[in-house]
Amino acid sequence: MQAHRNPLRRLPRIPAWLIAGVMFSVLVIPLRAEAGSWPTYRADNARSGVSREPLKTPLHLQWAYTPRHAPRPAWPEPGKEMNRMAFDYAYQVAIADGLVFFGSSADHKVYAIDLKTGQERWSFFTEGPIRFSPVVSGGRVFVASDDGCVYCLAAETGKLIWKFRCGPRDERLIGNEQMISRWPARAGVLVEGDAVYVTAGMWSFDGVYVYALRAQDGSIIWKNDTCANIYMGLPHNMCEGIAGLAPQGYLVFWKGVLAVPNGRAEPGGFDAKTGRLLFCQNETEKMHHPGGSRVFATNDLFFGERRPMLVDSYVHLGEAGPAPSEGLIAYDLHTGVPRLAIVNQHRAVVARGVMYTTGNGTITAVDMSVLLKTGQEFYASGKADPNIPKVPPTYHPVCDQVDRSCGTSLQESRSRQTLYPWASSRVPPFSLEPLKKWQAPLDWTYELILAGNTLVAGGRDKVTALATEDGKVLWKAEVPGQARGLAVADGRLIVSTSTGEVLCFGPKEVARPIRVRSATKGLDVSVETAAKAERILKETNIRSGYCLMLGAGEGRLAGELARRSDLVIYCIEPDAQKAATARDTLDSAGLYGARVTVHDGQPNPLPYADYFANLIVIDAASFPDVEQCSAAEIYRVLRPFGGVVYIAAAENRAPAVAQWLRGSVPATEIRAEKDVIQVVRGALPGAGKWTHEYGDASRPASSTDQHVRLPLGMLWFGGPGPARMVSRHWRAPAPLFANGRMFIAGERHVIGVDAYNGRELWCRELPGVGRFPARQRGGNIVADDNHVYAVIGADCLQLDAGTGKTVQTYHAPSKALDVPILENPIDRVRNGRSKGKPLPNRVEWEYLAVTDEFIVGTTGLPNFSWTWWPEAYPESKYVFALRKADGKVAWIHAAENSVSPNAIAIQNKRLFMIDRV
Repeated sequence: MQAHRNPLRRLPRIPAWLIAGVMFSVLVIPLRAEAGSWPTYRADNARSGVSREPLKTPLHLQWAYTPRHAPRPAWPEPGKEMNRMAFDYAYQVAIADGLVFFGSSADHKVYAIDLKTGQERWSFFTEGPIRFSPVVSGGRVFVASDDGCVYCLAAETGKLIWKFRCGPRDERLIGNEQMISRWPARAGVLVEGDAVYVTAGMWSFDGVYVYALRAQDGSIIWKNDTCANIYMGLPHNMCEGIAGLAPQGYLVFWKGVLAVPNGRAEPGGFDAKTGRLLFCQNETEKMHHPGGSRVFATNDLFFGERRPMLVDSYVHLGEAGPAPSEGLIAYDLHTGVPRLAIVNQHRAVVARGVMYTTGNGTITAVDMSVLLKTGQEFYASGKADPNIPKVPPTYHPVCDQVDRSCGTSLQESRSRQTLYPWASSRVPPFSLEPLKKWQAPLDWTYELILAGNTLVAGGRDKVTALATEDGKVLWKAEVPGQARGLAVADGRLIVSTSTGEVLCFGPKEVARPIRVRSATKGLDVSVETAAKAERILKETNIRSGYCLMLGAGEGRLAGELARRSDLVIYCIEPDAQKAATARDTLDSAGLYGARVTVHDGQPNPLPYADYFANLIVIDAASFPDVEQCSAAEIYRVLRPFGGVVYIAAAENRAPAVAQWLRGSVPATEIRAEKDVIQVVRGALPGAGKWTHEYGDASRPASSTDQHVRLPLGMLWFGGPGPARMVSRHWRAPAPLFANGRMFIAGERHVIGVDAYNGRELWCRELPGVGRFPARQRGGNIVADDNHVYAVIGADCLQLDAGTGKTVQTYHAPSKALDVPILENPIDRVRNGRSKGKPLPNRVEWEYLAVTDEFIVGTTGLPNFSWTWWPEAYPESKYVFALRKADGKVAWIHAAENSVSPNAIAIQNKRLFMIDRV
């Protein structure tokens, strides 16, 4: 022990927790990825990404495996910022005993392929998307699924050993456009010794569960079901409320502590032996805003993602890179207290006392003890690192804020973002620039691992190997798509990309790499089955949306319906053998998961959320005992406003089936023929509407709806996502609802959504349609039963509610546009301080409402003031009404002074207004 004391005396400011961590990192880190294996995501339970196995370069492609379907990520690219929930953008692999294992988020299967040849050895169906890498331990494969279950399989054969449902019961809903459990296993699986750790659920109000299970049989060691509803601090200063853990991201284990990535919040920590919650907080510092699905452990610290507070930005579709000064933040192992924060570094591995990080166009090596010492110094001082370049506060430059059609590039948008000051931060961030051992150029990196003395970085369309001594490039290769998954075993490098491909590189040069593709066969159906599918589609007139089938049969009718339409079909099959046969049939046709999914189970009760099905098909050939089911249950999951139940009854059974329905279904909705009974569901009795910003044209700010009452439960979750939306600080208009459809006004888009199952019906890109702040300018879209109306400049588009296509265009009366264009008086004051230019103050259509006969509007000056918290004080000179039928002017009224959009209400064919307050 004496030999270790003297060197540490040279670092008097390093506290004990850092000293112990450094020595553990250098001397005792357990590397789980032994030669020939990579048993879990990023090699081990610390998610270190480090293997002792050397990797010889140059490498050569050995084989490439192309699955039937690319990954179907849960969360789309947010556009306006770097994606922090990209845990399933590639098929992450585990490797052991000569096999490569991965799960599919598209066809819901676990795959085992041969490490040497890429040939498929076996596959296993779950009942939901698999978003996380399997874990291999003790000759078994453990995998978690969005169906809410964890599976234990024999690694050699894929045979099921045990299965454990993590949620309290079997309930399913549409989540991220796929049918999943209400309690999905969104943190994968972690196996440590004899314990299997898994979570279920991600929404506090439904409950969240964290388990330790026995690896042998799946029995419960402990369960924590108290971590979802905790009184705690919330992200805004001085805010408190009920919140809790929302697991999304790979679990991490380090020295008896289980860290659970908490979506976009800080990770939570549990005592791995007892399940006691050690820390979980959502309160974030203004400067750091930590959170993300990527967490790794080293030196008694958990590292996660750091994202400083940035001003909201314009719409940007597709992938976005990091904003200035984003980076990594580390938390204390036992308390979750932030200890250090690093800027402009986003991927890292730590081995032999050195941290290798990528970001800002470079890869950097830093002595870990120096890094921790520097972090502690900044923690103690509370001062910002002068080496961090700061982005000065700026207003957005002058552009056409009236129609907001300036197609701002991502780079321009980033340059306009404003960093909040460093004040009040407990953990000031610092730059690695002065601490580097060496630094080398390297493009954006999705993944970074270390094999022996070789660093491997996965980037856009390429993989690069570098030397740990100096960052010298040893080898690089092009790959299809984004290289988001890397693994090393048996001298081979496995690369998983966003296209779904899994590629194997090895030291041996081969004349012709093996190309393996999951073959598909045609769906062999009889003439009768094909005719039946076409008849169902023709008679119901439903060719898109979600379809539920009671009974899968051999899967051929479901497959034929999918081939002839855009339906996404879910079958519930009581017979396990029939379900397995149907899955094989549909999978071989390339339809399983992506278009048709088969669930084991009884239809009494149905496990699905209310109202989700646009079409329900019950065919006597595959489900003859329909009368043994609950008609109320079938009706419960049918979508109102036009959902159809189609029952092909057995011979002479139609009258009896119709009578069975009448006990639970309104007689007026039942249509019985000789061999077919249909239920066409009408409007939901007591359902309200929300057709204008404040309810309707009378501005009641309330709804007549009789169904939305406490307690509430989730029907669906998912899109459209933030990319197309008006940023929240700009105070967007409210979504609207009419006849089962929801309409959303984005910054440059109008989007139609099925309100009952979340399916996006249509999207129109309409530059200039975004209007905000809604609280001062009112809504820029309104709706009636068949149309949605959107204002752009001085025009109003009437869009078909079902398709989004333009029906007609209304023009503001020319007389109403004859208003002097003035300098914006509000912005003159603001820009007098900032020495900027005043924004244009053009005349445009401001207020918008619809009645049975008329389109009502105003024209005037918006007086829009652009800041991160925009304001507007519109004044309209003219109020007018156009006839809906032909757009002709019905009347026009000139105000004595002016009218605000918030000072007009319409009821009982009368318009009430305030002519200037």
